[in-house]
Amino acid sequence: MTVRRLLAACFWAAAATASCAAFTGVVPATPAPVPTGTVLYGGGSTLRPSAPDERNDLFGFFGSIVRGTGVNFCRTSSGVAKAVFSQASSAALPCEPYMSGGFGAPRDVPDFASSAVPLEAADVAAFFAAQSGGIKRGEPVQVPYIASSVALFFDNPDVRGHLRLAVGTLCKIADGEISDWSQVPRDPTNPSGPVYPKRTLHFVYRSDAAGTTFALSNFLSSTGPSAARRACTRSGQTFALSDNFATGVLPRPLPPSSITVNFLGARGAAAALDCIMGVPERCATPGQTILSTGGPGAIGYVDAIDAFAPSLQRPFGIADLYVVRNGVGQDEDPIADLPGVATSIKSYDLDSVLGAFVPNGRPLRELVPLATAPKKPGCIAVVSPAAYAYPAVGYPIVSITNLEFASAGNGAKAAALRTLATLTNDGKNFVWKKIRTVDADNIARGTRGLSVLPLPAGRKTGIPSVAACIDV
Repeated sequence: MTVRRLLAACFWAAAATASCAAFTGVVPATPAPVPTGTVLYGGGSTLRPSAPDERNDLFGFFGSIVRGTGVNFCRTSSGVAKAVFSQASSAALPCEPYMSGGFGAPRDVPDFASSAVPLEAADVAAFFAAQSGGIKRGEPVQVPYIASSVALFFDNPDVRGHLRLAVGTLCKIADGEISDWSQVPRDPTNPSGPVYPKRTLHFVYRSDAAGTTFALSNFLSSTGPSAARRACTRSGQTFALSDNFATGVLPRPLPPSSITVNFLGARGAAAALDCIMGVPERCATPGQTILSTGGPGAIGYVDAIDAFAPSLQRPFGIADLYVVRNGVGQDEDPIADLPGVATSIKSYDLDSVLGAFVPNGRPLRELVPLATAPKKPGCIAVVSPAAYAYPAVGYPIVSITNLEFASAGNGAKAAALRTLATLTNDGKNFVWKKIRTVDADNIARGTRGLSVLPLPAGRKTGIPSVAACIDV
């Protein structure tokens, strides 16, 4: 069967076969025909290119193949995305203003969702509970599909060149032990050497449940076979794995020297960027509802692709992390050194979900089996957070984004959703644009990096036939 015929068969078949999952990334000469006017409504974490006519992300690639079917994607947080997917929030709520809680869909249930926090046991339970008096949606389907980085974005006119942070310095910033730039060493290899001029340091965190928080906490709470694979673990003062920073990630109790009154919480990715850049009234101090302003002295964590454009305009910048592995230290840039974590992920765990978050650490069992045996086995795939908590090479704060579908209740859109899921499951089908790093050393070499790394198709274990997971 030709690639063109295979894709068309995957799209139109009432029940897709295993051959659909074998589609391997050649764009058909003629797009598969589809009913004109079909729109898929989804939302969540996306990391889409800035230009609306880009065709090098997943949704742009899907639209270039499946003509006549559009994707109406509401960019919001992973927390909102999972709430809509499990019907704790309605997909029919407006997409705008940002973080309004819905996808702007014509019905309460979404067609799909995108989250940088994998499904938890509670999400699956809520998904099933919502069907008791509503649309029968079958079972959840989850496909991990891209790896990206979380950058440390800052505003400090006293920083010349690029900011280099030792991992230990980041840990102390994130728990409030460092509350002034005069406590930040200019050279991470010389922690007792020169520091930056005195200036209040405002740590900007996400006050909503966010995938960026989950990625940062995955790194901060990382454990490993040696001290070189642990970020901040200290006896009695450990960060926790969670998607909510203020209530879930911070050590309990905080170290005695911690000062968190300078922290600023921002609800949503746009608000976090604005808070760091000093846009008025975009963030708030912990426990307050009155909005305030960040600005000079602020540093926070954001998706690297979001920070890239403003970081080129001083005094804004993206920090390098100085990481020591096997006795050798190296500056890691979130774009140029986005690690080969995507290519190192050769298998997924199937029919497992994220365990419940616990204070001061990581769940004893990060992945737990589904509460009941699925009717469609192998349709929930997950990358264990431990697999990318502290990668062996490259920039270490890594995020994995997943698409979530329902196995039933899709109606006439089932064929289009099968095609989207098939493309999602095969990273060779789409590419992402290269962008120039902001790291001064790499700029001199003209180094460019990928803002996002699609997870590879060459997995030993994955979803064998993801299209077969989605019915009408």
